[in-house]
Amino acid sequence: MKYLLANFKMNANQQMLNQYFYQIDQFDADKLTIKLAIGDLYLDRFNDQAKQKQVELMAQDVFSERSGAYTGQISYSQILDIGINSTLIGHSELRFYQPQALVDHKTKTALANNLNVVLCIGEDDFVYEEKKSISFIIDQLVNVVNYKNLKNLIVAYEPIFAIGKEAASLEHINKVTQVIKTYLYNCTNLNIPVLYGGSVNVSNLEDILSIKCIDGVLVGNASLDVNNLNQMIKIMTNLKDKDDQQ
Repeated sequence: MKYLLANFKMNANQQMLNQYFYQIDQFDADKLTIKLAIGDLYLDRFNDQAKQKQVELMAQDVFSERSGAYTGQISYSQILDIGINSTLIGHSELRFYQPQALVDHKTKTALANNLNVVLCIGEDDFVYEEKKSISFIIDQLVNVVNYKNLKNLIVAYEPIFAIGKEAASLEHINKVTQVIKTYLYNCTNLNIPVLYGGSVNVSNLEDILSIKCIDGVLVGNASLDVNNLNQMIKIMTNLKDKDDQQ
């Protein structure tokens, strides 16, 4: 199974989403999983349309408590209540003001309540330049590997220094994702999917997917154009077909 995940961030409105879902090409959901993280306001409104296209909607974040005096937060129970079963946690744009302990707690709580979690991890420019990427990333996983329901976990490696700029080098992606994949397996005995995110686009998708430990991608701005998404679907489907024939 390959994974094509898209994070719309604070983009899109009802008109755009109506057109977007209408234009998504058909694909084989037995070979490719597609998930879109759209704004919370639209999750309930577009869930049925997404399902008709075999696409799963995700929240972009959830809070770690079921309810309470947490103004502006969305709880895991509220997401589940409207039929959404997946969420991003730990995206780099949120980690600026969310300490690791909170990201860990969110991940633990979401998994314990049967949400599918896409946990985003990655290092910033300083860590990368100091050649401390591996130890930094392992520190982001060290607690997670002890949580329940890890079969519902996907890990997305998104180096912060590459987001919105240029994708990390294939050599660096290969090195880091290999460490992540091995660490997760050694700690859990599970083949937890590992994705790459960080300036993924139609032009570099095939090269990124050629990396052995990569099970898919988390796409940002490039996914806002449905034509890009459809091209990515085609690329990933063709690559999967070639793998099946070998």
